[in-house]
Amino acid sequence: MVDILFKTLGTREVDRFLAGFHDIADAHRSAYAGRLKHLTRGGFPPGVSVGPGVAVRFDADMLFQMLVVTQLWQHGVSPARAVALVTEAWPRLRGDVLRVWLSVEASNRDGKPAKSYVDPIYWRVPVEALRHMARPDRPYSLDSDDRIDTMTTEEAHADLDARGYGLRGSSFIKVDQLIQDGLRQLGDTVLPHPGEVSPFMHGMIPLPK
Repeated sequence: MVDILFKTLGTREVDRFLAGFHDIADAHRSAYAGRLKHLTRGGFPPGVSVGPGVAVRFDADMLFQMLVVTQLWQHGVSPARAVALVTEAWPRLRGDVLRVWLSVEASNRDGKPAKSYVDPIYWRVPVEALRHMARPDRPYSLDSDDRIDTMTTEEAHADLDARGYGLRGSSFIKVDQLIQDGLRQLGDTVLPHPGEVSPFMHGMIPLPK
């Protein structure tokens, strides 16, 4: 059930959204839903209500944290490490999600292509599966680098030129495309009626203090 008034989605809607976004085959959707349930039982995303008899609800902020974590799975990041990376980085990443959504909203309002409104954004992700076994004295990819960084196109190109050997353990995600695809999937599978996506996404806008 979708609750537009309170800007939340139920577990089934979130499962369907993420399975559709990642093209999970019907034969594997039950197992995939089990992985997602394991996340929420562990208290991710922060603020999710879990417990016997509790109906789990997700607002837009929680939904996109789930989207990013499952995207990291696709890059080979382990579930536990994906949660740690996203939890640390979310104050930065959610700003990127908001910027892309607001740009898409503006393009829809003006009836023009989104690419003329949405600036490219990249996330550099440390994806080393065996990072915990690495030598502490290696000259690249220090512990301080074990985080998701957000970059412009120019910053991403400069980083590619500068890092060299250290890039073996990094992956770049084109965030503007990721979020646009997520918004499209949200409208196609969970919030198909005109005007539903916008009030749901408004839940991510910080309230004035």
